[in-house]
Amino acid sequence: MAILGLVLTFVGFVIVASTAFFASVILIYLGLIILNIGDGLFEPAEASLISAAVGPQMQGRVSGANQGMQSVARIIGPFFAAYIYRYFRGLPYMSEAVLVSLSLLVFIFSFSVIRRKA
Repeated sequence: MAILGLVLTFVGFVIVASTAFFASVILIYLGLIILNIGDGLFEPAEASLISAAVGPQMQGRVSGANQGMQSVARIIGPFFAAYIYRYFRGLPYMSEAVLVSLSLLVFIFSFSVIRRKA
């Protein structure tokens, strides 16, 4: 589910970014729906894999660190997006698509290690 979620999130960001070139309300709605479905599939799977990757004594710490990093990203992300938006309105979504694709690559290459520990 995590890989499918990341792929759908990537596709959603690309579709939303394409609205910078092709102004369409339908494309925005379609992209946001796909993006949110992908995020909804990825977030629970990610939390499960992260907690399963460590021993029982460390699960709370690792889950707390994960939530803390997500909070920091939700604070810094909008500032970064606002900064790069001034250069091109589709750039925040394009940069997020690149980051999601990098995350997908890291996840795929580390999936065997995560699965062995689970």
